[in-house]
Amino acid sequence: MIRRACLSSGFLWCLGLADELEALQATFGWKGGGIDRLRFFKERLGFEPRHVVDVGAHVGNWTRDAREVYPSADFLLIEANPEHADKLRATGERFEIALLTSQPRPKVVFHSTRCNVKTGASIFREQTPWYEHEICHQPLVLQSWTLDQVVQNSSSAGVACCDLVKADVQGAEIEVLRGGQRTLRNAQLVLLEASVLPYNEGAPRFSELIRFMAEHGFEVVDVADASFSEDLT
Repeated sequence: MIRRACLSSGFLWCLGLADELEALQATFGWKGGGIDRLRFFKERLGFEPRHVVDVGAHVGNWTRDAREVYPSADFLLIEANPEHADKLRATGERFEIALLTSQPRPKVVFHSTRCNVKTGASIFREQTPWYEHEICHQPLVLQSWTLDQVVQNSSSAGVACCDLVKADVQGAEIEVLRGGQRTLRNAQLVLLEASVLPYNEGAPRFSELIRFMAEHGFEVVDVADASFSEDLT
C-alpha cells in the first residue's frame, strides 16, 4: 500500500516528455490527468482509496475518469467557480462550490475569463491572452474557506476519510494544502498539477511545491503526464 507519496502531474515543457497528447488519447485510449497512473497503482500496488477529494473539479471530468478506476470510492468534488454548479450537479457526485485558501477570507479575487472554457481560473492570474486581455478577463470576488473546513463539513467521517487528494488549481496548490493540514496528514497519495514555467502570475514554482510536499512527508513517485502551451504572454 502506498503511503506518503506525491504524484506530480505537471507542465514539463523543458523536459519534452510528451508532444502529441491528443494523438496518444485517440490511438491508445490514453487518459491524461494521471488516470492511467492511478490504474497502474491499483493493479500493481493494490492502491484502492475509499475516499477521494477532487479539488479544482471544474465540470467533473477528472472524477468521471477516476471513477472508472475506482468505481466503489466516495468522491467529493470541490470547485471555486459558481458557474460550474449545474454541470457538477449533473454528474450525480457529491460536490461543494467553495474557493479554497490557506485561511478563511471574506473577499478574495478569483480570476476567471469570458473567452474560453475557464480551466485556467485561479486566484493567481493566468499569463495568457485568455486572462491578460481586459475583454476576456473576468475577476470575481468570492468568500473563501479552507480545505479542512470543506472536507469536514461535507463528510460524516471527517477529515480522516481522504485517502487520495487531487488538486489542479492553477498555481494555488500550496495555498490550498496549507489550509488542509489535517486532510493532508491522512492522505496516502496526492496528485498535483505543477508548473515549471511562470504560467500563473505570482504562483509558486515547481521547486517550491516539491519542497512543501517534502516538508509534509511526501516524495515524488511519478510524473503522470505533461502539457504544453504556446499561450504564455
